[in-house]
Amino acid sequence: MERLEQNEIHGWVINREHTELNIVLRIDSVSYQAPYSWHERADVSASVGSEFILPGFTITIPDALSDAYTSALQNDKSIEVIANNKVLVNRNKTAPSSELITKKAKAIKH
Repeated sequence: MERLEQNEIHGWVINREHTELNIVLRIDSVSYQAPYSWHERADVSASVGSEFILPGFTITIPDALSDAYTSALQNDKSIEVIANNKVLVNRNKTAPSSELITKKAKAIKH
């Protein structure tokens, strides 16, 4: 994971076995299937090999998980992305984007 935003999680993963990857989102120890898409990441492909043409992913947080996801971000609870039963390294340390920090600050003032 590289970036956690209000409604999306961005990152990358490769599978050297070249089998299909299944991504699962885990919020505060509860696992969920959330919609995700694959996209090109030239920086990753250049580093690990050009055969990995779509290593980037974006998980879209569905409305049904929005409250749990936002609560986890605001209360420093665990947010993990799992690919084929392996927890991906969280390079972001669940630090929310500036947009979410601003919304959190406004909520606290009210």
